[in-house]
Amino acid sequence: MKRVTGLVLIAGVLSGCVSTPASKVNELSDSSPYLINQTQNKPRACEPLIRDQELALNLSREMVAGKRLHAALANLERLPSELPEARLGKAQVLRLLSRPEAEGLYQSLLDTCLVAEGHHGLAQMAVLQNDNKAALQHLQQAIGLEPTNEAMRNDLGVVYMNQRKLDEARFEFLTAIELNEGEQRALRNLLALVLYQDNFDAAAKLTSRYQLSSGQYQAALGRAQAMKLEDGQRQLVRGTLAPRAISVMERNAPALALQPNEEGIEAETAAVSSLQAMSVGVSRVQGVQRIEAASQPVVPIIVR
Repeated sequence: MKRVTGLVLIAGVLSGCVSTPASKVNELSDSSPYLINQTQNKPRACEPLIRDQELALNLSREMVAGKRLHAALANLERLPSELPEARLGKAQVLRLLSRPEAEGLYQSLLDTCLVAEGHHGLAQMAVLQNDNKAALQHLQQAIGLEPTNEAMRNDLGVVYMNQRKLDEARFEFLTAIELNEGEQRALRNLLALVLYQDNFDAAAKLTSRYQLSSGQYQAALGRAQAMKLEDGQRQLVRGTLAPRAISVMERNAPALALQPNEEGIEAETAAVSSLQAMSVGVSRVQGVQRIEAASQPVVPIIVR
């Protein structure tokens, strides 16, 4: 009996040694960009849609895919305004139309079953306003609710890349790719990242493995060069780089402009031909939000 009691006590001591308080885990998640601080209060599930509502949403998605944004918005107006899926669809279309009303609609989703999509949309709006800090906060909240959403992980990687936190960005791009190997946005973003670091060997392997076209490679190279040009502009503002060095970089910049696709938020490269062009920015992030009933992308938006 004494022996059994002793074993129970030892087991209790050992279990106490290996267990970690939840507060410590949360502190670790807060301090590490590689761990997600999960949201404890999960949103309720969305109510099932009736057939007519599903048809209207599907039709609006097809219209967005066909670039018929005004028609898509008009079609969504047929749905009840209190329907979260309808508000999400309207927000996505209005953002594509560069309308400020999109932000309020995304905000209205934060107390619904689509709270993660609401934070995601607010992050996209923040990126368009060059507010990467706010975008980072919203994306962290969105991913806390949906850790396996590859579009959100890709977009988080883009925000990190905008902040030049390259290790964190690579981690998120790889996460998105491994979650869905068909995730072209994250793949192209990762290619731009390694080219920005002049890691041409890794870029060649990435291009070969995923059979990327020469056009995709050149587009990623253009984005990488635009990022370097932007770095030079920042240094010039701080007085640490001579104007002549900027001129040399400028002459080597590609004369192309990548249009954002409908897959996600993509770092877009603008053609640069003068220092005046630099003054308005040589690299910006723009995205196309997909229309979807819940968290599954319909028209995926290279950050979403």
